[in-house]
Amino acid sequence: MSCIISVKDSLYNEGDRYDFEADVSFEPVSYMGAVSFKNAKATGFYFADGKNVRFSGKIDVDCVFECDRCLKEFEKSFTFSFSEMFSHSSEEENLVISRNDTVDIQPLLFDTVLSALPIERLCTEDCKGLCQHCGIDKNFSSCSCTDGDEDNPFAVLRGLVD
Repeated sequence: MSCIISVKDSLYNEGDRYDFEADVSFEPVSYMGAVSFKNAKATGFYFADGKNVRFSGKIDVDCVFECDRCLKEFEKSFTFSFSEMFSHSSEEENLVISRNDTVDIQPLLFDTVLSALPIERLCTEDCKGLCQHCGIDKNFSSCSCTDGDEDNPFAVLRGLVD
């Protein structure tokens, strides 16, 4: 998928600001767990500075994760900022202005979102997770399983703290 923007006018009108808005779609990925994306929208502006074009803006996106504790799917909305320089002679493939003076900002937007995703993904801050013995979701009911202290060689030290 791509999100191609013509920057020809900006290259001939150095310093002029051009606004853009784009609906973007990303394929689901496996990045520290499964992640899918919905309702991604980028807004911002770009301007030419000599032979370079700077893109700045933000991307709003809804991400669907699996909770690290209870394994339930949940959705969370994010807003991430980006700012990057594109040029005809960029050594980075994703930051090149094409021969027909267009830029594909899709890789920039995807990298922005992916690099800013949270490492810990919880459906709620106080998610209790699943019982490690019977698998019941502790957010909705309790079980009679023990915490496994009888198998833990350090359980005797717990008495020193209490």
